[in-house]
Amino acid sequence: MERWREANREHIREYERKYRQDHKEHYSTWRKNRYQGHKEEEKEYQRKYQQEHKEQCSITHKEYMVKCYREMRVKIFAKLGNKCSNPNCLVPNGCRDIRCLQIDHVHGNGRKEGRKFGVNTIKYYERVLADTEGNYQILCANCNWIKKIENHENSKYR
Repeated sequence: MERWREANREHIREYERKYRQDHKEHYSTWRKNRYQGHKEEEKEYQRKYQQEHKEQCSITHKEYMVKCYREMRVKIFAKLGNKCSNPNCLVPNGCRDIRCLQIDHVHGNGRKEGRKFGVNTIKYYERVLADTEGNYQILCANCNWIKKIENHENSKYR
C-alpha cells in the first residue's frame, strides 16, 4: 500500500484538492471540529512542521503573499501576451515593462465584478487566469487611464 501511495502521490493530492473544493462546507466544518477536539495535537504538529521547514516558515506572511502576487502576475502577463494590447500604445510595439502593465477589464465592468466577487487579489488573479472568454487584457498605465477617461469608466471623469 505504501509503495502505491508513493507512486501515486500527485494523483492523490489532486484528488484530495478537488474533494476539498467540491465539499468546502463539509471540509471546513470537519477541520473546525477536529481542531477543537485536538488542539494540542494540532499545535504540536505546527511546531514540528515549523522546526523541520525553518527556511520556508522564516519569511513573513506579507513576504509570502508578495511572492505569490508576483508569480501570479507573471503567469497572467504570459497568458495575455506580456505587452500592452492597445494597438495605438504610445510606446512603439507596445509597452513590455512589467512595472507599468495593468490588468484591464475589456468591457469596463471591473467595479461591478469587484462588488460581486469581493476584492481579494489572489481570487481576482485566479479568475483572470481561468478566463477563457477574453474578458481581460493587459494595458500600460497610460493606455489604461486613457481608456477609462474616454469610456467614462472613472467616477471622477463622468
